[in-house]
Amino acid sequence: MGSIEKGLFLIFLSYLCICSTSSPLQNGLTFSRLVENLQSPAG
Repeated sequence: MGSIEKGLFLIFLSYLCICSTSSPLQNGLTFSRLVENLQSPAG
């Protein structure tokens, strides 16, 4: 894994921890959005 992927993964983990305090529905929506951002080309 490159440094960019590691950074995105850390952001993803912290995002998950923050979203765990929110409603499950909102957590699912943000999760799917995050996955779409990760799958899209970085530029």
